[in-house]
Amino acid sequence: MSNALQARIAADAKAAYVFIAGLYETNDFTFENSQPGYAIMSSPPPHNPLLNMQLGYALLRDRRVPIRTKLIALGIGAAAIGAIELLELPVEGVIAALLPFIGAAGDLVLDSAEAVIGPVLIATILLPHIAPADIVRQIRAERARVS
Repeated sequence: MSNALQARIAADAKAAYVFIAGLYETNDFTFENSQPGYAIMSSPPPHNPLLNMQLGYALLRDRRVPIRTKLIALGIGAAAIGAIELLELPVEGVIAALLPFIGAAGDLVLDSAEAVIGPVLIATILLPHIAPADIVRQIRAERARVS
């Protein structure tokens, strides 16, 4: 290797080290028992306001949110899970053919769980975005006071 290439690699390695060391010094995360390849985060990462499932579940259970909004969110969730199920059909057919009884029974159990849990999960993600804004603000304020 030429000296210029070695110098460039050394400079890049030093820049990467400075960047990584800077990440550890930020106030966003603190690490305990830091060893190479092992770290326990003592503070949780910041919450993503776009995917607040706890707020969505609170909206799904709250009586102030119109039933029509809840049904729209659940309908979108059911449609999304239905599309996923259609994509899974070829794989499920192969598994059911290779494992005649276990494959069919397992497929029935998993499809049933997906059909129930999937739309609810998708609805909890969607509800904070499609529910009336004033109700979402009220429930956020109530949840902030409680916690």
